[in-house]
Amino acid sequence: MSERVDLRHAQRQLAVIWVGGSALIFIVTVIQTIGANPPFQPDKQWQWLLPGVMPTLSLIVSTIFVGGRGSRATATVDGFAFRLSVGFSAFYLLLILVVPLLPPILRLVPAEHVELLDRSRLWLGPMQGLVSIALGAFFVSKERVGTKGE
Repeated sequence: MSERVDLRHAQRQLAVIWVGGSALIFIVTVIQTIGANPPFQPDKQWQWLLPGVMPTLSLIVSTIFVGGRGSRATATVDGFAFRLSVGFSAFYLLLILVVPLLPPILRLVPAEHVELLDRSRLWLGPMQGLVSIALGAFFVSKERVGTKGE
């Protein structure tokens, strides 16, 4: 039998990772947008960023709000699925954060910056898929205490 983790505690930890990580990424992007000089294209960076973060961030935040309004019965989730979700989420958000930070470090010109955003989809897309699978496993592993599933 696998280790079980309290659902609310696990959801809160995932929310901290996703809200905190996304906030940091958004702050970096806002700073880059404010300081942008032509021919830098901040709209390209936002078009790249939002589809990579918003769907999962929306899922995490809405689950917290909906879960808080439901039954007060204790529920648990599979500990391995939770740890996998945390690990994949943190690694994915770190990868997203690194991409907009690379152009200043590598001294890329704006055209190379846009090319880097496009190229990063090659590794971010599959990683986003793994995050989604891990989060799916996390959510379906939910059990009410004293039952064998939900």
